[in-house]
Amino acid sequence: MIVIINGTKEGLVYCNLIHATDEIERGCDFVNRLVRTGLVLTGVQVQDRGLCLDLPPEIFDGQPFEEPMLRLQQHWRQILEKA
Repeated sequence: MIVIINGTKEGLVYCNLIHATDEIERGCDFVNRLVRTGLVLTGVQVQDRGLCLDLPPEIFDGQPFEEPMLRLQQHWRQILEKA
């Protein structure tokens, strides 16, 4: 899967920065690291197996993404196992 990132930083425009990853959580963490360095996002897209998904830039606040996402997955697995 690839994450395509567009944004601006210190007056420079960054178009189609590409990050290859094996997991969406890691891709989102990469985007958040860029936000922490001052990149202002204008667009984020995930592409995987011919499918494209635009992610809203405002969900990236510079905070770690992978750990909260893994906790959410574990929570849902527990709920589904009880059903």
